[in-house]
Amino acid sequence: MSGQSELTLFRELYDAYFYNETFKNTRGIDISFLNQHKLLPLLNYVIHQQNLYKEVGYKDCELIASYCSHLEKKQSFADKELDTLAKMMKQEKIHYALRKGKSLAALYHHPSHRTSNDVDLLVDVTSADDLKSLLAAAGFTCGFYHHQTRAVHAHKPETLLKYRMSPDHLPHYVKIVDGIPIVIDIAFTLSWTTKQDKISTEEILRKATEVNGISFLEPFYNYLHTLLHLYRECVFLTSLQKRPPYLTSVIDVMLLNRLNSDVDNVDNETHALCELITQLCSALCEGEMDLDSIARQHSFIEHKGKLIKTNGSFVNLMFTSHKNYKEEFNSITLDR
Repeated sequence: MSGQSELTLFRELYDAYFYNETFKNTRGIDISFLNQHKLLPLLNYVIHQQNLYKEVGYKDCELIASYCSHLEKKQSFADKELDTLAKMMKQEKIHYALRKGKSLAALYHHPSHRTSNDVDLLVDVTSADDLKSLLAAAGFTCGFYHHQTRAVHAHKPETLLKYRMSPDHLPHYVKIVDGIPIVIDIAFTLSWTTKQDKISTEEILRKATEVNGISFLEPFYNYLHTLLHLYRECVFLTSLQKRPPYLTSVIDVMLLNRLNSDVDNVDNETHALCELITQLCSALCEGEMDLDSIARQHSFIEHKGKLIKTNGSFVNLMFTSHKNYKEEFNSITLDR
């Protein structure tokens, strides 16, 4: 499926899900592409709402619905683990805030439609050692889930080296619950280690809001983090070597933007990056249909004075497989 076809499919699904437009692309559905970008729950909802079972095909609908049911079950397990961790962190006086996927789920028609691979938390770096001990006490292991062995394996040396070189995250922690891996992703900043004019994590956590026993980022910081995280996914080579940015992240930006959130109270560089990403997401979701045109508009993505060429832009990366876009990286040199 070409990048332009993928863009058309994404745009039609976006319009059908959020604006109840008729979904016409029933025979041009690339399930693998939608799954890669965590969009199958949106498709499942649209199929049900618009009664598209016959058009899509009953077997495919059954497959999609079954997989979405599995994702919902996985999310419910993750929610239970988060509830337990939240109580433990409160008891140990470890301040945190939920970020990314689950923190944005309420913006969708149903929370289960915004799936997440991890439970993403923000904590202050001074709490790192206490949090490691707490995670171990809760049954989590520092490592990664191996789908073939269905077990948690120790992180590879190169993975641990990456975290030591970019100490803005802890390595992932995993716990297997009823055969389902629950992954905890801990960040120490809204941005990244080398970014100047950092915003104090301690200040951010002081403004966190508790809902049903879970601490959430204050709306301004949630929007800021969503924008900066997507920028990081788009630009840094270390973030892009395994996969393109998720289109769900693009949708998150659009939904938060609808809430009239703004990012004016930040340094000039951060404001420019946030405006750039917001414009790009708007072009993808609601602007021009032509992929090349969008890429030309946003070929000026800049970080530390170095430009990403058009053929290596975020837009093209978004709509190519990892096997294809690795070749594009050869022409891009960005420092982290």
